[in-house]
Amino acid sequence: DYYKVSEEGLFEDGNYSEYWQCPDKIPYLIRYCSELAGFALVHDASTHFVVDQFFVMLKFQGAGVAEAAALDIFDKHRGCWLVESLISNA
Repeated sequence: DYYKVSEEGLFEDGNYSEYWQCPDKIPYLIRYCSELAGFALVHDASTHFVVDQFFVMLKFQGAGVAEAAALDIFDKHRGCWLVESLISNA
């Protein structure tokens, strides 16, 4: 269950506490109809923003949840962005 998500939206694969402690790290919980659907971890690299992690649970894929969340995040942080994807996720 390496990718299992708790009800609090926690993964057990790393320490992401810095996203709640550092002012240049920005965490987002993605919700759909008040249900936890995923998360995004962004950081402000001073000259641009970087999407460090972006995840939407399988049951919400295809419903426009990921696109709506991404557009909302991009709208909140106007400027240049670095967005990368693993080939296996494309």
